[in-house]
Amino acid sequence: MAGCENVKECPCPNVECERHKHCCACVLAHREKGNLPLCFAPAHNT
Repeated sequence: MAGCENVKECPCPNVECERHKHCCACVLAHREKGNLPLCFAPAHNT
């Protein structure tokens, strides 16, 4: 998973996900599914 550097600590609570800390890949995968990653949910960004 190259081509995307995280600049902040990954807020996603799903640490078992293969895309954890690979934000660009995560957002792309969720976009293809038509939904949003957990880190986009306000409850997880406090």
